[in-house]
Amino acid sequence: MENVSPALAEAIATWEAAEAAFRSAVVADPSNDHDKLFEAKEAAELALITHPCLTIDDVRAKATIAIRDGNVFDSLTNCNIDGEHVQMIFLRSILGEAVP
Repeated sequence: MENVSPALAEAIATWEAAEAAFRSAVVADPSNDHDKLFEAKEAAELALITHPCLTIDDVRAKATIAIRDGNVFDSLTNCNIDGEHVQMIFLRSILGEAVP
């Protein structure tokens, strides 16, 4: 994803690495819950979802991830954080708002 802001590029890379580590561990040992890897993956996903967009390329990158990744899409459509729907948090981040 070219031309995204450096901070978003880092958030995407962190999320991709955490996602890959979790998936690899589950394939290698499906009987294990891999709680720490799951928590790291979820934290990286949340950081990505809440990261404010600074450019139109940031918006495109985040929208592309939301459309292509089933786990991210599921979080956007089915999860709440402190009573707020994650999709609303994501949309505010697309508008460039810093989201806690």
